[in-house]
Formats: sequence, structure tokens, C-alpha cells
Amino acid sequence: MGKRFITIILAVVFCSAMLVNAIAAEKIRGVIKSIDSSTGAIVVTDKNSGKDTTIIVENKEKLKKYKVGDETKIKYEVKGNRNVATDVRTIEGC
Repeated sequence: MGKRFITIILAVVFCSAMLVNAIAAEKIRGVIKSIDSSTGAIVVTDKNSGKDTTIIVENKEKLKKYKVGDETKIKYEVKGNRNVATDVRTIEGC
């Protein structure tokens, strides 16, 4: 009985952590306005609001896949005062 209870508690804690992580992720869809390969920063103009958002791509090699004018969907997390990308994708057919 004790092991089963601990297993259930661990499963609940794990699922709760995954849910919080999914909720904490921010999303933006827009057009790349600028790319700074030295800092890993992409500035994206939000398609809905028109506001610019700076996103940091920690793996700077990935920046080579993108260019100014690409329409993108980006998921990011706010870490301190930085928006750090967790997923960057171009939207095909735009």
C-alpha cells in the first residue's frame, strides 16, 4: 500500500510539473524584423498586435536557418528579463 501511494503521488507531481511548464511557455507569431547573430537575438513583429518582441536563441547556429522577413511561430520562456526561445519554426507558404 505504501509503495503504491508514493507512486501515485510522484505521478501527480510529475504531471503537475509538466502542466505548469506548458502553461508557462509564451507564444508569438509574426515576421522576423532583425537578426543579431552575435547575441542570438531575433526581433519579431507580432502579427496580431504589431508590437516588436526580442527573443534570444541560445544555439546561435540555428539562426542561419532564418532570414529577415520570414514569418515564424516561436515558443519561448521568460527567464529573468530575457525571452529565451524553446522552439522556432518558419510558417511555410507565406
